[in-house]
Amino acid sequence: MRLHRPLHLPACLYALVSGAAFAQGTPDRSGAVASDDPSPHSDVTWLGAGTTAVPGQPFTGAIRIRLEAGWHTYWHNGGDAGLPLVVDWKLPTGTRVDGPAYPTPTRLPQPPLMSYGYERDVLFPVTLTIPASAKVGERYRGTASVEWLACADVCLPASGDIAVDIPITALAAGSTAAAPDIAEWVARVPVAWRGETPRVVANATAYRLGIPLGAAERSAWSNPYFFADSTNRVQHAAPQTWTFERDTLWLTLPRQPRRSTAAGTLSGTLVADVANPEQRGFLIDVRVEGAPSALETNLPGAASPLSATAPLPAPGDDMGLALALLLAFAGGLILNIMPCVFPVLSIKVLGLLEHGVTTTPLRVKHGAMFTGGGVATAWLLAALLLIARAGGESLGWGFQMQSPGVVAALALLVLLLGLNLSGVFEIGLTLTRVSGPRVQGAWDSFFSGVLAVVVATPCTAPFMGAALGYALVQPPLTGMLVFTALALGLAAPFVLLLARPAWLARLPKPGPWLETAKQLLAFPLYLTMVWLLWVFAQQSSVNASGLLGSLAVLLAFGAWLFGRAQRHQSRAGMDAGAAIMLAAGVVAVVSNARPLPPERPGNATVSTDAWHPFTRARFDSLQQAGRVVFVDYSAAWCLSCQVNERLVLDTDAMQQAFADAGIVTLRADWTRRDPSITQMLGRHGRSGVPLYVLYPAVPSRPPILLPTVLTSGHVLDGIRNATTPAPGS
Repeated sequence: MRLHRPLHLPACLYALVSGAAFAQGTPDRSGAVASDDPSPHSDVTWLGAGTTAVPGQPFTGAIRIRLEAGWHTYWHNGGDAGLPLVVDWKLPTGTRVDGPAYPTPTRLPQPPLMSYGYERDVLFPVTLTIPASAKVGERYRGTASVEWLACADVCLPASGDIAVDIPITALAAGSTAAAPDIAEWVARVPVAWRGETPRVVANATAYRLGIPLGAAERSAWSNPYFFADSTNRVQHAAPQTWTFERDTLWLTLPRQPRRSTAAGTLSGTLVADVANPEQRGFLIDVRVEGAPSALETNLPGAASPLSATAPLPAPGDDMGLALALLLAFAGGLILNIMPCVFPVLSIKVLGLLEHGVTTTPLRVKHGAMFTGGGVATAWLLAALLLIARAGGESLGWGFQMQSPGVVAALALLVLLLGLNLSGVFEIGLTLTRVSGPRVQGAWDSFFSGVLAVVVATPCTAPFMGAALGYALVQPPLTGMLVFTALALGLAAPFVLLLARPAWLARLPKPGPWLETAKQLLAFPLYLTMVWLLWVFAQQSSVNASGLLGSLAVLLAFGAWLFGRAQRHQSRAGMDAGAAIMLAAGVVAVVSNARPLPPERPGNATVSTDAWHPFTRARFDSLQQAGRVVFVDYSAAWCLSCQVNERLVLDTDAMQQAFADAGIVTLRADWTRRDPSITQMLGRHGRSGVPLYVLYPAVPSRPPILLPTVLTSGHVLDGIRNATTPAPGS
């Protein structure tokens, strides 16, 4: 879970308290210590509104959190402190989930801070649409793991499981006793503002939000308040003042003093009387410092089904197998210069020079083994991906990087390779004595091919995205052919170098420079490990990151011990060092093997003032409202994504260009598994990130896909095309 800024003091205490809670137990409802209470001072249940469910039709329920007196939990933006609800659903394949929706919150003063949330009893409405293939007469069953914060003077992490179990009938029949309570809380979920378009002006210290009202409506606005969506736009604890100028309500919202610009949009929930906890709020999303703009009609927590958005073209409709193979091969070629892969291939070329691979049989063997390792790994990843997708899983290229266990193992493997290049130990000295340098070197080429494909998965090269999107919607044999072409493209430069001995001959002869070059190449690997540790931190927790860092030190100690024993030819020392390295790797994988829930806060590409987090409900409502939308499909483990964001998308000039054009910017963070993002990628014929799409205001117009390697010119051209009216409109 990610805290948005240092002012979140109670939420920071939560991290400390949670560690103590797991180690020592948490207070129970009588004040004693109860180590087996996963939901201190609160509990969770599932409530259903109907007694039956109909195939293909939605039914409404709610996640109910009950808290003891004096305790509270949080809205989707906790204000100065707090974290939202986290729900990990396990439902039958084909189920659509809308929600949980967040009802209009209340203020929770914690001087000098202000939080937003709920006390005593809160229902988070959820709409589940069961598959049309569900059979009448059977039961629809699903479960979910729910996590929340229960806070008073301290914050305690709470969790619980809920279960959905309802008979499937041809026609809906009957309501439960909970139906009136659910309807009451549904009525508290904010709805889009339907009046005249508001406007926002800003000065150095405050925003002024103007809400046009009719003369007859003024009496209802007795104590207005604006709950901002962003944690760092306004000062949540500062008083909001208001006044009427003719029939316009003006709210003054003190700005955060550290903000350098007021550009962008101001979004949140507006209420007419903040003292009334049962009222419904209005969703507001307005451009700052510009002409009045259309409203965003839905924000996180107010889900609505897609009804007006035209379907996107099916992926692969305009691509044949020959073109897909060509694009996959070209994408594999380009992967060689990506920062994920280039260090691996450089190390392998130096290894060839060191071993003096000059004869034709040796060159053929090394080329075949490297290619075989790459193709075999590509086949394995493709098979796992195709099997999982056939079973209903929403996965894409780089799916294994969404597992903390895989990221942890890869980080330790890269560290091990770096230590080897630094001369801490030597790989394969014992094997060389047994089988000779030729066999050992050839197998080293095989595993270099394996490693090249594994480290390539965080990257999506130009041409590659469309080819892989095509592969994943074709029959398995066709898909495997496309993945084979990708692996062959990745291996091609290495094989070409071996096929042209004259090129190798032009490189400097082995000598002292070679050892220096090897040691220098260790540092890109150390940087790669640092990046992988950063990715791991986005996916897990501070404690887990600390554990992985400790295991990295343990691995380095084992490598040092192994290398020292090698130099002294001590078999016992080598065995001890190998055992320590193996133990560090096993603990890293096993301790992080539990899959992560989708759409969990804490991803690397968390929203800022300019970027709203992507949700399907938000995207659908923006399209229905006629807004131009730019979506950045990204992930923390995608190096290309991070480069494009820092050099192009997150610059002040580009953000101003989006704001001037009235474009809403969404960031779809795929660091963790998120089926809704995977589905959107698939609709554009893609299976991985990065992907950059501009959606015109008219849903019938085709979306504009930008290149995977971005420049400011690409984005500005896309903005012009997306905002230019279609001929005849």
